Amino acid sequence: LRLIFSTRSGRHAQTEGDLHELRLELRDLLNRMLIEDINAQQKALILQAAQDPTALERYRALEQRRNILQGIAPRSA
Repeated sequence: LRLIFSTRSGRHAQTEGDLHELRLELRDLLNRMLIEDINAQQKALILQAAQDPTALERYRALEQRRNILQGIAPRSA
């Protein structure tokens, strides 16, 4: 990810296309970070499922959120 926002060097004057591309790259990076975090939470919930009856419900909610971030269409029940 290339972020060039230096106020001293004048490099902060980006064209709109470059700024749009940077925003897309940042959004993609943030989405991947969120997906990694959700995966870690889901692994922990699997371990908790035997003792915590609500763990599977939270797991499903996280799966739904992860699928949205990955652009996967929801499954029909």
